[in-house]
Amino acid sequence: MEEMFMEKEAPENEARTTRQKITELYVTVAGFIAIILSSYHLYTSVFGFPAALRHRAMFCMLSFSIGFLTMPLFKIKGKEYKPLILDLICVALSIWVFSYLMFNYLAIYTRIGSPNRMDVVCGVIATALVLIFAARRCGIAIVILPVAVLLYTVYGHHIRGPMGHSVMTLRRIINGLYLGTSGIFSDPVGAAANYVVIFCIFGKFLEYTGCGDYFIKLAYAMVGRVCSGAALTAVVASGFFGMMSGSATANVSTTGTFTIPLMKKQGYNTDFAGAVEAVASTGGQIMPPIMGASAFIIAETLQIPYAKLIECVIWPALIYYIATGFSVHLEAKKHGLKAAADVPPLVQTFKEGWFLLMPIVVLIFTMLVLKNSVFRAAIYSIITAVICSFLHRDKRYRFTPMRLVSLLRESGLSILTVAAATASAGIVIGCLSMTGLGVKLAIFVTRIAGDNLLVALILVWLVAVMLGTGLPTSAAYITTAALLVSTMNQLGLAKLVGHMFCFYGAIISNLTPPVCIASYTAAGISGGDSWKTALHGFWLGLPGPFLVPFMFAFRPGLLLIDAGADSIIVDLISCLVACLMLSIATRGYLFDKVPLWRRACALLGGLLFITDAYMTNNIAMVLCAIVVLPDMIEYFKQKNRPKAA
Repeated sequence: MEEMFMEKEAPENEARTTRQKITELYVTVAGFIAIILSSYHLYTSVFGFPAALRHRAMFCMLSFSIGFLTMPLFKIKGKEYKPLILDLICVALSIWVFSYLMFNYLAIYTRIGSPNRMDVVCGVIATALVLIFAARRCGIAIVILPVAVLLYTVYGHHIRGPMGHSVMTLRRIINGLYLGTSGIFSDPVGAAANYVVIFCIFGKFLEYTGCGDYFIKLAYAMVGRVCSGAALTAVVASGFFGMMSGSATANVSTTGTFTIPLMKKQGYNTDFAGAVEAVASTGGQIMPPIMGASAFIIAETLQIPYAKLIECVIWPALIYYIATGFSVHLEAKKHGLKAAADVPPLVQTFKEGWFLLMPIVVLIFTMLVLKNSVFRAAIYSIITAVICSFLHRDKRYRFTPMRLVSLLRESGLSILTVAAATASAGIVIGCLSMTGLGVKLAIFVTRIAGDNLLVALILVWLVAVMLGTGLPTSAAYITTAALLVSTMNQLGLAKLVGHMFCFYGAIISNLTPPVCIASYTAAGISGGDSWKTALHGFWLGLPGPFLVPFMFAFRPGLLLIDAGADSIIVDLISCLVACLMLSIATRGYLFDKVPLWRRACALLGGLLFITDAYMTNNIAMVLCAIVVLPDMIEYFKQKNRPKAA
């Protein structure tokens, strides 16, 4: 019996070994293509981009080839990948349909509007590949909306009334989706190909030089001596790391491994510690100079310099972190936590790795002061990072040819989610443009909201958050912006304000139950309950992530739009006071525990500061005085009371 069993088991083991070898071969080839992708984008950043359609097709061809090789279609028992010839067919088709555009782009430009038979065949295959690639990379939820709008485009002429449209032939649909830069290859893919890849490479250079570890140490040395030091370290370190990452989950995974145990050691609740890291890491997507992929898409869509976008969004980003700092500090005071005793000296910590700050300094200086292009600034910063690696005492962080190859490979692999999200969102954008559905939805929302901007913003916010629960941030932002930014424009909001509002709504999905990947990642590190961590994150995020976008929607001075210095200062102070009031309302503490009725006053006062209306601001100030003055008076009485002998 044993011999029979071993005879049956041997072929299975042999098949498994063969399958593993094929999988390893697929991964090796994908890694080689990833190196080509990173090298290509470094080259074009230095020497200039080819024609837009050609450049974006090249980006898609390389990204899709990597994706189909590294994420095969089927799994065995949910764990082991099963490499199939079908994956190679998808790779071959990707190379064919995208290289077809690359080599025939001049002829294609001359016949846009009247595609030939080969154009249609390649367009149908390309559209199918985009949907398959997106579903495999990001999950089935990401293709629900593109498929829905595709069906609407094909069959919408049967709908009577204002929601219907004229008949769309297959040639017309493919012309809008595949030929030119209005569909799959629209601005989102353009931003990913032009900006996101080069900054992913830059972020990897910083990571390889040890900047991430140094940022955490520096943050701990800066704020570790106060009673909320561990949580403030998470806030500051996540802000620092966000300057070079722009990814919430990467931020949580990197800084959380140090800050979450530190918070638990200081006495913070396990679930609350995970929530602090999730909220702070989510803010990394809005922290200049390297924000999430959506920020580059905003700049590309609005045709504004990325340096200008940085100048506009810096104040809301800082307020986001200040508001989170308010909350964690009040929580520490509420529970009587004590400062840590093993905090390293700030000056010594700064001296040990000051040179690791230079790549970020060079990036900001070349973009904002010298007014160089984003690409030139990124290249200069990469060169600076390489030089700084040789100043590091630890030889592990010094660049070698092998480390450079590994970096280029990881950079190419890291772009796949953005490629999937932007390409699938391009289908939505192309269909909305062809059918006019975006305008129709804008009219529908406007009718519901009437002339009430607040109601319209709440509706847009709910759409962005709901989309974000099933889509990556960039896809959720692009879809919401394509559908509803025009609605906000019709109600008087500037285009940048509308896009930033949708962007904030999309990133909040990292904190909003039931699908809040940043909170779940943090819970995995802390060992806490995922659902409780998510609820803590939602509550902790009210003063910053949820309040700030509504503030700059009504107070565009926060984004430096059409406002003088005095107006900007008033808006900043109002926003900070509002964040403090909501922090008091959610934490229930100021100098002492705050009773429930005063917490309600703090909540109402903070919300009334959202608009810049004279009457509501006066009521808000009265409510703030009711909240703050009793505790302040009691605090100073206690402080000035003579101590007993």
